[in-house]
Amino acid sequence: MMIALVIAAFALPLPPYTDDQAAGFVSRAEKLMADIEAGTVRPPRDFKAALAVVGVDPRRLPARYTHVGNFTFADEYRLSDGYTLLYSYLSPAGQFQGIVVRRRE
Repeated sequence: MMIALVIAAFALPLPPYTDDQAAGFVSRAEKLMADIEAGTVRPPRDFKAALAVVGVDPRRLPARYTHVGNFTFADEYRLSDGYTLLYSYLSPAGQFQGIVVRRRE
């Protein structure tokens, strides 16, 4: 049993998504934002809830890059070689502001 715990602690992260898989998240993120703006759905309560709506597995996200503004933070994650996910929120409460999946330039 102890061996299983040690192996789990040192398990490698899941591989990133392929470009084809990541491209599928673009329309889901756009639909979520459109539905929030139209008032047909409530904003996700946190980052994990937003990822669940879009269909992204948080275990497949590598390290993030944080962009800081006036009370607004945006965390950028590389989904694949060609796509990034940008999650923005108000600080310090962490209130959801938006989620965007876009092609890297």
